[in-house]
Amino acid sequence: MFYAVSSRPLPVSAAGKRCVLPAMAAIVILANISTRAAADEPGSCRPHSEILSHLARSYGELPKGLGLTDAGDLIEVLSANDGSTWSIIVTTPDRMSCLVAAGEAWRDLKGTAADDANPLRR
Repeated sequence: MFYAVSSRPLPVSAAGKRCVLPAMAAIVILANISTRAAADEPGSCRPHSEILSHLARSYGELPKGLGLTDAGDLIEVLSANDGSTWSIIVTTPDRMSCLVAAGEAWRDLKGTAADDANPLRR
């Protein structure tokens, strides 16, 4: 039922109810989809354990490398074992992590392959 400013119910016909219910269902579905997508977008911040758990559960991503910034933040690169997806997160000293980048087709570079692939070393 819908209420006007005076708190009196507005009459809604049976045809009106049939139109409102599918529209409400569509809004709920779209909101759920956009919420899920927002959790995986760069800039999303959550406690470190939640981010790691989400990336492992949803994408099979595990930490592949890490480093510390001058500011004391932890940078982590995670990827799926098959390289299908990857993510980069930054974790502050208070253990809040933010997704800063994500993508597909990750390749690990090791030894001389990493040096050969680096355009700055050519």
